[in-house]
Amino acid sequence: MVGEYETVKVVNGKGIFATRTSTEGIKKWGGLISMKTETGNKIYPFSGEYLVAAKTAVVSPVNMNVLYLEVDNPLKISVPGYTAGEITAVIDNGKLSATKKSLGEWSARPSKKGKALVTLYAQVDGKRSRMGSMEFRVKEVPPPKAKVQFAIDANGTTVIEKMRMVNAGGLLAELKDFDFKGVRYMITSYRLSGVYKGEQMKEDTQGPKFNDKMINIIKNTKSGNAITISNIKAKRVDAKNTAVRALDPLVIEIK
Repeated sequence: MVGEYETVKVVNGKGIFATRTSTEGIKKWGGLISMKTETGNKIYPFSGEYLVAAKTAVVSPVNMNVLYLEVDNPLKISVPGYTAGEITAVIDNGKLSATKKSLGEWSARPSKKGKALVTLYAQVDGKRSRMGSMEFRVKEVPPPKAKVQFAIDANGTTVIEKMRMVNAGGLLAELKDFDFKGVRYMITSYRLSGVYKGEQMKEDTQGPKFNDKMINIIKNTKSGNAITISNIKAKRVDAKNTAVRALDPLVIEIK
């Protein structure tokens, strides 16, 4: 060491400096170049900077860059060489907010179907610099399945006792195998068909509850016959700007 400087060995006119880093980010470095001249040694100061990036392994799903409409989609955001606190992000569809910024955890909530562009920025020398962006597809939450409480599946057939179906009171919309919490659908309309006093009858209703005519159809359906629920529509009740969804029909055998 010379003063506060480390001496670098020069080979064939080149001096190679190496150091071990311990933190990420932009690092400044510099030194003095000593050159022999006819009038003696002359000192030339120099300076520069380099970026220390963390060792990262990234696996990106090619066909799954999807955000769901009006859902809080968790995102993990990072830029190699910068701490999470130095990074900010924006989205051009909906809202993007930091949930745990120190850990790089954010939440994106798109407000319309189509696409959303997430752009990352980092503080470089006190200035906000664009570091890159990623485009996502924005899709509707999957539709739920219509069901009647107390009905059970037996060998591929949905069955229920008639009075248990009456007591169920109406139709439910169940969303299975979807990992986002808080998403809720409600049945908005449907048609119930069955045999009433020996004749095939059908009745339409608004909302999830069975009306009086539907209850009479259920009560008068003989054991072994089926009730069909069709033209089922449902809508999310946890979010605005979402469309009414058409659901698969439901065939229920009366025990």
